[in-house]
Amino acid sequence: MYDEVNGIDGIDGLAANVSAARKAAKSLKYKHSMISTNDLSAKAEFEKRIKNLPKGIQNAIMQGRLQVVDYKIYNVKPVGGQSNKELWESQDVKVYGMTNVNNRMLEANKWFLMTGIQILSGVNANPKAAVFSTSDVNILNGEFELMVGSSILIPRISCKVYDTRGKSDSFIGFYKVTPQWISPQTEIKPQLWTFAPITADTNVKIIIHGATIEKN
Repeated sequence: MYDEVNGIDGIDGLAANVSAARKAAKSLKYKHSMISTNDLSAKAEFEKRIKNLPKGIQNAIMQGRLQVVDYKIYNVKPVGGQSNKELWESQDVKVYGMTNVNNRMLEANKWFLMTGIQILSGVNANPKAAVFSTSDVNILNGEFELMVGSSILIPRISCKVYDTRGKSDSFIGFYKVTPQWISPQTEIKPQLWTFAPITADTNVKIIIHGATIEKN
């Protein structure tokens, strides 16, 4: 009988060659952690797809030089008075409370697996002071699209998917998506359309949920 933990045949085999079993268990530790998990967290989704990454990244993860972590990227954009607005622009640079991405692109070698998007809004002339919660009705009645580079990851859809009022099993304004890669140094271009100009001093916060790699 195959021993799922130690990767050898039966208890007798383990007793016969303990050192070999330990070596096998250590070498397969990362592999087993991916296979055995039933957790659908962003980190777990990323781990299932490691084979899709460049070989150098795969090797660094397997060797423990890089680790997979849950991560969120975000941007705050003033949208008051507008009805068609890019929610991330190429001139946006890292500023605490406004965005954690430069020029709407991930850094070199910063692979990111997107698993969900959160859209919130808040009214304040100072975007940094806005309190963000469920988007206003005008935004929820609008439409949203996400392009990364020249690829459309989320085709133009109703913003009703971000209406989580009455739900208790989700983040406010959160929409879970089929996991998709956002590659490094590729522009992230979310677009918002509304049927009427948005209320003055309104700010929209887009938060992309997922997982990425960090140095261990």
